[in-house]
Amino acid sequence: MNAVRPGLLSSVLYESSAHKVCEDLKERFDKVNGSRILYLHREVYTVTQGTMTVTDYFSKFRELWDEFDTLMPCPGCLCPESKKYAQHFEYQRLLQFLTGLNVSYSQSRSKIMMMYPLPSINKAYSLLVDQESQRNLAKHNTSCSGNAGVTCGERCNMITNMTPAGNQQYRGSRSSNSGVA
Repeated sequence: MNAVRPGLLSSVLYESSAHKVCEDLKERFDKVNGSRILYLHREVYTVTQGTMTVTDYFSKFRELWDEFDTLMPCPGCLCPESKKYAQHFEYQRLLQFLTGLNVSYSQSRSKIMMMYPLPSINKAYSLLVDQESQRNLAKHNTSCSGNAGVTCGERCNMITNMTPAGNQQYRGSRSSNSGVA
């Protein structure tokens, strides 16, 4: 009785067994909501990366797929036809994921689609996250090189050697004011 919401408690309070309570609640609430399934189906087919990172975009897909799978579980058995269906289902999900990626990932998308055998969704995600990391590193190096006459390494060195007071104190250099020996 502690697990039932107070508003529902009065409707099951006088049942003769826990089994009857469970059956009653299941009959009332364990329904597949067709409008929710339609919403999830539409979201899966229309979601795009936009301004999201690859990680956020993939997480959005996983949330939608997980909820869809809960409401509409894939039939499963050990027969060969069921395995083929599961493989087809995974292929469809890979295509959905790749389709919604930004144009900047078109080359990676093409490379993934040319792989044989096709990678799993998780492997494709991993490859795309690696590319995103490389892009971010390249952006960092480009922004560092834009400083007049200072190399990225020198700039990073200057930042890491700042004292709390904001005075630059270079390692290995001697300054009469710094007290470094």
